[in-house]
Order: sequence, then C-alpha cells, then structure tokens
Amino acid sequence: PKAVTSNELFGHMTKTKEWKDGVLSTIMRDQTKNQGVYKASHVHKWIILDGDIDPEWIESLNTVMDDNKMLTLVSNERIPLTPAMRLLFEVSNLKNATPATVSRGGVLFINESDVGWKPYMESWIDSFVEKFKDEDGRASEVISKIADNARSVFYFCFDQYIDGSILEQIHAFQTIVPTMDISMIQTICTILSALVTPDDMPTLRELKEEEQKTLFEAYFIYAAMWAIGGPLVEEDKYKSFNIFWRNTAKVKFPEGSICFDFFYDIKTKNWVHWTDTVEAYEPLDQLFVNIIVP
Repeated sequence: PKAVTSNELFGHMTKTKEWKDGVLSTIMRDQTKNQGVYKASHVHKWIILDGDIDPEWIESLNTVMDDNKMLTLVSNERIPLTPAMRLLFEVSNLKNATPATVSRGGVLFINESDVGWKPYMESWIDSFVEKFKDEDGRASEVISKIADNARSVFYFCFDQYIDGSILEQIHAFQTIVPTMDISMIQTICTILSALVTPDDMPTLRELKEEEQKTLFEAYFIYAAMWAIGGPLVEEDKYKSFNIFWRNTAKVKFPEGSICFDFFYDIKTKNWVHWTDTVEAYEPLDQLFVNIIVP
C-alpha cells in the first residue's frame, strides 16, 4: 500500500468530477461481484497487503475490519466484504498502528527463529524435483536417479553451507540493507531454479553420478555466493567474504581472482571466468545522447 498514494489505493474524484478507481477498490469490487479472475466457486479470496501499517491509508479500512464489513468510497459506493473474502496484513511491526486498527484484527506474531527457513527449503526441494517429471507426472529410471541426486545434494548443501555455525559467520558480515534469513534462502532457491532447466536434461543424463552431484553442489555454491554476498558492503564482499567463501566451498574456485568472477559451466564441468564468456564492451561511434539501452 505504501508504494502508491491513498488516492491511487482507494480511488478519488478528478478535477473534472469524474470517479477514478483505485487498486484496492477495484480488487474488492471484483471479488465481491465475482468478476475477472474471481469466481463464486472460490472458497477464499485473499487480499494481501505487505508493508508498514500507516494511519494515512489503514484508517479507511476500519469500517471494513469492524462489524460493518463495508468499504465506503468517496464516490459514496459501498463495497461489502463477503464471507469468502480475507484481508491479510504482512507487517514487520505495529509501531504506527493505532489501537482502533489493532483491535479490529487478529494479530499473529511469527518469530523468525521459531518457524525458520527449513519448511520453505523442504517445500522448494519437493517442487524442484517435480520439474524432472514429464507431463504425466512420471519419470524414467535415469531421470528419477538425477532427481534423487539433486534432492540429496541440496539437503546436504543447506546443512553444510547455511545451517549451524556457518550461519553465525554469515550474520557477522555487514550488509547494505537488513537481510533476513528467509530472504537469503528464497534467493538461493530462485537462482537454483533458474540454473537447472529442462534444457539441461540431455547433458545431465550423460554425466556420471559423481559428476551430477558435483554439478548440483557447484550450482548451490554459486547461488549461495550471490544470495549471501550480494547485499554485503563492498569491503566485506571483496575481501573477507571472498576468503571465507573460498575456504568454505568444497568445489574449489580457481586462483587469481575473486569468487564472484566465476560461474560453473555444465559443459566444461568446471568454474569459468565471466570474461571468457561475456564479450568486451566496445563503445559506439556516436553521440552519447543517441545511444538507447533496451
């Protein structure tokens, strides 16, 4: 909600006295009337509002959250909150929330250390190995073996490179912005999902079991390197973290450059320097103002 103004969120009257809908008013109307992507058969229709609770916009939702369950707009339109509709606020704190707002909603406090990142990791691994199956949900014996290798290696890597004392050392590095553990894990999983694609299946089939495991571990090292080292301040990133990650990684980086300069190539089965792949930039022979970067 804080990404837009209050008018853009709920709607407003223009200078010509015309009504212009807002983001939230449009979504709630569609959910109430079962328009667009929403259907009457949907058991629950969720609206998730992520960010700080500010009186500037949350006060307009007080009538939605109390017994009235009605969003009243400036245009005098009233949009009801039906039994199937749900409002979910994801906030880091309630510093700016008024008692009137807090009393109207149920508060669920989830400590990061209580739930942790492992449920997300386990869910992602289960979904990751599903990509190895065909459209019928089946996989050949060879593909099943590759999926099992990926599962075992990633479980090992999360335990070896992230959990326990390693995580404490990671927390010691200084980041540019505050970074939560779950964000780091999500980044690792996202990068791994992008690295291993169905197009890699023919190459993976040709690799021996140990080569497959080395590949998956190298991919994890690469993903974790950027997930952990990416948000670090420059001094930590290029000095202390580089030494730490080189010593931690089981699939060793080549010497002569920092770890961020390499990626693991599935074809050569080795770390490759980015300069060997990315062509050198050659300035265009024209005025700077005429250069368009797509």
